Amino acid sequence: MSRSRFALVVAIGLVAVGGVGYVVVALLPERSPAGVLLLSGNIEAHESVVGFKSVQSRIVKLPFDEGQWVEAGTVLARLDASDYRQQVAIDRAALHMRRAALASARQGLDAARGTVRADQADQAQRRLDANRIATLWPEGIVSRDEFGFERAVTRAIVLSVSVFRFRKSLD
Repeated sequence: MSRSRFALVVAIGLVAVGGVGYVVVALLPERSPAGVLLLSGNIEAHESVVGFKSVQSRIVKLPFDEGQWVEAGTVLARLDASDYRQQVAIDRAALHMRRAALASARQGLDAARGTVRADQADQAQRRLDANRIATLWPEGIVSRDEFGFERAVTRAIVLSVSVFRFRKSLD
């Protein structure tokens, strides 16, 4: 084989190996190192709203440029927190109102307990009076009207205390 033919065969061989190498590199997908996710995309926001299950707010700042690489944990967007601050203020006011209503209910309960204690003392006194009048009536010292009135008042007080105890048992 002559030198020129040999040079031609070597040149064709080199071109063929280079062509195959180019095809392999160009057509095979590029591999990323382990643990790296390579994505491509665009972020566009003129006036955007982010909506997740528990967060819904306006985007007020995008702290990076389009196409910029970001790492895990990077803040991608800042949201407007004014809606949440307003909701916190509303909830605090509602909590304040509920606490005031609870304090009022406790005062009402204390007043009702005082009334019951007074009714119980009155009931005990009325029973003593009723027993006294029941002994004096047969002797003719008190009238039948006074005897009947005393019995009616005693029954009303007993009924009042019984109603309170019934309501208390329901609570």
